[in-house]
Amino acid sequence: MRSYPDGMWLRKLLLPVMIGATVALPLWVLIAPGLLGEVSGWDAVSMLLLAPLAFVALLVTHLLTGARRSVREQRALAWRDLASLVPWWVAIAVFPVPTPFNGIAWALSILLGVVALANAVTQLVRETRRRFEEAVTTIQYQAQHQGQMPPRQAGHWDATPSSPRVVILPPQGQGDAPLH
Repeated sequence: MRSYPDGMWLRKLLLPVMIGATVALPLWVLIAPGLLGEVSGWDAVSMLLLAPLAFVALLVTHLLTGARRSVREQRALAWRDLASLVPWWVAIAVFPVPTPFNGIAWALSILLGVVALANAVTQLVRETRRRFEEAVTTIQYQAQHQGQMPPRQAGHWDATPSSPRVVILPPQGQGDAPLH
């Protein structure tokens, strides 16, 4: 088994869970009251209305989270994603279970959904802004230094590339004399 540093295995594991939760949790909201009993007519109607809303909220939040380049490249969620998504998933899973605290679970699932959506938007905007600023910096540097790439901070590039000079050699072995 491959070992990952600092809990990366958990972050990688929960990425496909996020994809499955988009469908599984709204289905659970529909099915659970019937399986667990104590379903009145109004409860059934409310679950029929809440399940599609849960699906849309989960889908939008998960798509925004998956849109980040860091999530796609690492194939793992960030710790902030886990901190916002996992409690929301638990609140949605607990909501249809008949308990005296259903109202609290309902309110908590809405509040945690807003937090997860805000987290997804904030991280996407921050990461996109950082990548845009890096691109602008690179373009400005190239304009000032005749096409050279700028040295990057934090060890992205170890050295500044040499001059952009290209040498093309003709193919050998086709009856041409070797170049001296």
